[in-house]
Amino acid sequence: CLEILHSNEIFLAVWPMFESGNFDGLDAKYADDEMYSATSGAISYSYYKGLNNEVLFEPGAEDDFQEDYYRTPAHNKNLRMVNPYDYNYEGNPTVYYGMSVSMPYLENGRTLGVLGIDLELGALDEFVNQNKLFDTGFASVIAGDFQMTSYPDTQYVKKPLQKLVGEEQ
Repeated sequence: CLEILHSNEIFLAVWPMFESGNFDGLDAKYADDEMYSATSGAISYSYYKGLNNEVLFEPGAEDDFQEDYYRTPAHNKNLRMVNPYDYNYEGNPTVYYGMSVSMPYLENGRTLGVLGIDLELGALDEFVNQNKLFDTGFASVIAGDFQMTSYPDTQYVKKPLQKLVGEEQ
């Protein structure tokens, strides 16, 4: 997990989630361990980058398994990209504008868990805005919910596409 986290500057966090009994069958052994106690031994935690790019740990909770970033890829057995949101990690006051990308971990067609990456969209916005198309054009990024995630005029970032084109919501 840690190599993956450091391999890309827009990665905020990496996280595995495995329901009880689906990782190594040793859930009971770790049920009292601080790292797993909130999930009764199941695996749910994040490694994330702190303020000085140090790697920090955030334990998960049982209700994380009911969230869309877990349920959708686990049930549908395909990649899930969660629409952008503001988030801060435990013990870190910085609020990040990001999105989660998650995919199921399958064995013989059975979902054992979900692996995910949280992406920081501020860095993506900088990258997109540094590039010009055909000398005068520009690029933008629009999320699946039509939220502007990158646009040269920052007043439109985090706003619905309809605000840019002048339609009322």
